[in-house]
Amino acid sequence: KNMATYYTDFLRSYDDFYTKGFATSNPFEFIAKSTRVSDKGTKHSIEEKVAFSRNEEGGFNSASEIKLKSVKTKSTTDIKLTGSKVKIEKSCKPEQINNADTKGLFLGRLDHKIGDERPSLTAGAKYALPRLNDEVEAYFEANATYKGLSQWAGDISALIGYQKRFFLGSQIFADAKTKKATQITGIAAANLEGNFVYLHTDCLSHILRFGFNTKQVPFLDTLAAETTIALKEEGPIADRCTTKLAISMPKLGTSQVKIKLDISKKIFGHFSMSHKFNDNLTLTFTDHVNPIGIFCDSANNDYNTGVSFEGNF
Repeated sequence: KNMATYYTDFLRSYDDFYTKGFATSNPFEFIAKSTRVSDKGTKHSIEEKVAFSRNEEGGFNSASEIKLKSVKTKSTTDIKLTGSKVKIEKSCKPEQINNADTKGLFLGRLDHKIGDERPSLTAGAKYALPRLNDEVEAYFEANATYKGLSQWAGDISALIGYQKRFFLGSQIFADAKTKKATQITGIAAANLEGNFVYLHTDCLSHILRFGFNTKQVPFLDTLAAETTIALKEEGPIADRCTTKLAISMPKLGTSQVKIKLDISKKIFGHFSMSHKFNDNLTLTFTDHVNPIGIFCDSANNDYNTGVSFEGNF
């Protein structure tokens, strides 16, 4: 399997494995999805999410999110609406740079936070050489953002793959006014027969993330772990580290169980069970609890339960 992709997408599925399906602050979520394909082949989809979360007064706040997407052969339009933000993105794939040897697209994006006087505009490009030669592939990105229509910023990134097993990449964010980098990150990773290991660095903040993800453990579907170390902070190394461990069990029919541990000075456990009733309805139940009381006073920690319904129409 070819894992290489653009830098900003490279670790996304592995990061999502630790969060997808687990309760954090939303005791109840309802997600409705609908997808249709027109006679001309255009794929239209809409997703609406309504979530209820606890507030400091002991009550609940509600929030909604709507995503609209239209996919054509040569272009894609994404719209995301929440109570506080609006995001509209349009991308196109010119025929001249999309063939067996090269891939690419150009995009334009508008981001606006409700209450701000002006939006932010972004123009960007992606270009890939998936067959640079028999063993090497390369992926490049560049974006320029006009923040609040008053200040320019930008980012560039690159990811190189070798033999579809070894990967090296970096991304730099910079501010045009100060002419200095605001963030520099890097990735070194390897995929060895389905065992994925990686090291992610935030150079300016001196933060290291290293972890692994594997499907080669008997009786498990997936096992993943990651440790983050803040090198810049003072104190014992144990106080500057956080670790998370997650496993998903093999599916039993249309049901699947996931378990996660967040480990620092305290240990928190997360449990998730998802059951797909049919092609239209999925129910996920999760909880979030400190399972080992000797590490802290459990009475002072929140116990959260969450229920999520996902419907496809």
